[in-house]
Amino acid sequence: RGSFILPALVSSGSNLLAAAYLIFSGRFSKRTAIVYLAAVYTLSWAAQFLTLLIPLVFRGGFPRSQPSFKTKDFRDAVAGIPPAALGAWLGPAALLIGTFFASTSSTHGGVSVFDYSYNIYIIAAGVLTHGISGYIFPSISRLAGLSDPDGFSQTVKKALLSSLFLTLPFSALLFILSGEAVSVLYLRDSFTAAD
Repeated sequence: RGSFILPALVSSGSNLLAAAYLIFSGRFSKRTAIVYLAAVYTLSWAAQFLTLLIPLVFRGGFPRSQPSFKTKDFRDAVAGIPPAALGAWLGPAALLIGTFFASTSSTHGGVSVFDYSYNIYIIAAGVLTHGISGYIFPSISRLAGLSDPDGFSQTVKKALLSSLFLTLPFSALLFILSGEAVSVLYLRDSFTAAD
């Protein structure tokens, strides 16, 4: 219990460092800025790996796997692959469709405008999604493992309400401050408001 909090904090820290990169990278040369970003992500992935590996080592290592392809759990896992794969492709498909329509618009540089706005969306969605899922998934997983359908359903309801209470004000704030968000993220070096 609570063993996922440290990896989630490490992930939050790396996201903050990446945001700092976006804000302050204009002060570095392009080579230094790229090296800094690569170092931030490499170190954060290594730290996340260690925060998961060290508890496993102290608990006696990895659980031993005894695969059996005839069990109900295996059949359920295989049946869950197509919807999971489809869900994983929704994001890239939306990006591809958006890029197509942006390329047909009469706006000069429509694809670039779409790409930059999509990056802002990914940052906002990533912060909310990873923050909420990193906090709630361990509880849901534990309750599902205990075969506690009432506790599971109550936790899912609370998670959905919490998601709405976080997402709606955050989305409204991002909409209201959209000009300022674009300025902070993109207006530096050779980019100006006219671009």
